[in-house]
Amino acid sequence: MKIARRAEEPRWSGLVYAMNRSDKLLEQTLALDGEAVAREMETIHGRTESLLCYDNEHALAGTLLMAFYGAKKYYERPIVEFSSGKGVADIAYLPKQHENLPALVVELRWDQSGPGAIWQIWNKEYAAWVRGYRGDILLVGISYNQTLKKHTCVIEAWRKE
Repeated sequence: MKIARRAEEPRWSGLVYAMNRSDKLLEQTLALDGEAVAREMETIHGRTESLLCYDNEHALAGTLLMAFYGAKKYYERPIVEFSSGKGVADIAYLPKQHENLPALVVELRWDQSGPGAIWQIWNKEYAAWVRGYRGDILLVGISYNQTLKKHTCVIEAWRKE
C-alpha cells in the first residue's frame, strides 16, 4: 500500500516530517519489512525519548504509539495493554471499517528477541480476541536490546482459515 505524503510547509516542517516518517513506518509494516521497521523505530526512538527514560518497555511503547500516529487515518484508536488469550498483549490496531487493511497485534520486548515476541503472541494467544475479525492480521514483534542499543522487528502475516 502506498500512502500519500504530506506537503512540506516551513512553519510545520517538523510535524510534516514526523507524519511522513509515520506513514513510511506503516508502509514498511504492511510490506512485512521487519528490518526497515527496526531501523525506523531506532530513529524515532532516539528522537522522541529523553535519555532519562529511554531504556524501558514503557518508553518503547510510547515511541511506538508516536511512531504510528499517522495510522489514525486508517485505523481505530490503538488498544493498549489489553487482556486477550492467556495474558496481556501490548498494542493492537484495528482498521477502520471502510479500510481494507490487516489488523496489527504488536508485542514489545525489552532485552529479548523479536522472534521471541512473535512466539509470545502465538503462545499466549493474543490474537484470539479478534476471532470474529474477517480480515488478515499482522503479528508484529519489536524488541530493543539495551546493551547493543539496537531494535529488531519480526512481522508475520496470520491469515485466518
